[in-house]
Amino acid sequence: MKEKLLTLVFDLLIYILIISCFLGVYWLGLNSYVLYKKGINSAFILSGLFFIFNIIFILFIMKKRR
Repeated sequence: MKEKLLTLVFDLLIYILIISCFLGVYWLGLNSYVLYKKGINSAFILSGLFFIFNIIFILFIMKKRR
């Protein structure tokens, strides 16, 4: 019972991370034009780093789960 609950929590965490990853990249992509107009060119780098960090974290959780 405890193992099933732990698996469910890990699955929910993975799905939440995937959704937040894509929403974060989408939000930074929308705001990157505004930031670019203000002279900040790091928006694309930030969205890429956010995406890579979330992918690594998701893979780490999936590895821990097994």
